Amino acid sequence: MRKQIITIITTELFYILTGALVIFCAMELLWERMVLSYVNINWVLIFWLIDVMVLLVINNANPRINANSSNSNDANNLQ
Repeated sequence: MRKQIITIITTELFYILTGALVIFCAMELLWERMVLSYVNINWVLIFWLIDVMVLLVINNANPRINANSSNSNDANNLQ
């Protein structure tokens, strides 16, 4: 239960930080120093990278897809 909550929170945080990075970069391309004068984009990128690492560790500890079952399903579909 606790691990599922952590996974949901980190996944949502990943989506939020990805959207923020895209919006901030687009705003900087349209109007220079618009975002950098208020927010340092590097900190958002660092938090995003930390969140990605946590998500990778969580997903490697709990693989969602069983490799053996997916291979057998592919073989059945080919026949």
